[in-house]
Amino acid sequence: MSGFWASGNGGHVQNCRLTSIWADGCNLNNVSLGATIGNNITSSNNFIRGTGDDAHAINSVNYNDNNGTRYYYTRMSNITVVNNTSVAPWGGKGQAIYGGAGHLVANNLITDTARYIGLGVANSARTARISNLPR
Repeated sequence: MSGFWASGNGGHVQNCRLTSIWADGCNLNNVSLGATIGNNITSSNNFIRGTGDDAHAINSVNYNDNNGTRYYYTRMSNITVVNNTSVAPWGGKGQAIYGGAGHLVANNLITDTARYIGLGVANSARTARISNLPR
């Protein structure tokens, strides 16, 4: 359902065009395919239009409960989201930061959000450096 749902240590999502996605356009996280980390991941030069949830999300999960067992995950760090365009996310934010530390979000164009704000930052992302300047 998402364009990209990515975790791990290192990696790039770049130069992609995603349109009419029912869920997140690009979700960088620490819970994909059994992973417990999401560090040093970069999303750059992507065009995302018409998402049913967040166009871009940094999704640092602390834990999940599954059948009475609690699974813990390593806090995400050093995610870079730069030079992206997010147009018309109708069910989520243009850029969402849900936890972690040391992230860089800069030079992104977020336009025509329908339901939520363009940029959302959770309390636990206090060390994020955010610089969305008009292009």
